[in-house]
Amino acid sequence: MTRAIWKSALEFVYLDHGPDVAFARPFDSAREAIISKDPVQGWLAIEKDAAMNQEVNLTYWHPMQVNGRDGLPVLMDIFGVRFWTDALRHDLNFDVRAAPAAVNIWTF
Repeated sequence: MTRAIWKSALEFVYLDHGPDVAFARPFDSAREAIISKDPVQGWLAIEKDAAMNQEVNLTYWHPMQVNGRDGLPVLMDIFGVRFWTDALRHDLNFDVRAAPAAVNIWTF
């Protein structure tokens, strides 16, 4: 699921900013993680309380610096179930208590 969200985010970067940005060096690690057959490091936070709806959407923040490093935070909302991850910051480095909502977190 996480790789699919990362891939979707990169596809939107491509559509919104063009191939020069989408294929730029900062996104190399995300592209490698997406196509790798090997396990990758990453994380996914899913909000505990879903407000069901009929929407499917993806929001990403680019360009974005997270603690001085490039980040590509992504929020994917699928029928009210909200998934949070970062396609460039595969290490989970935030206090869960600071999350905008109560979340379950999976790291791998």
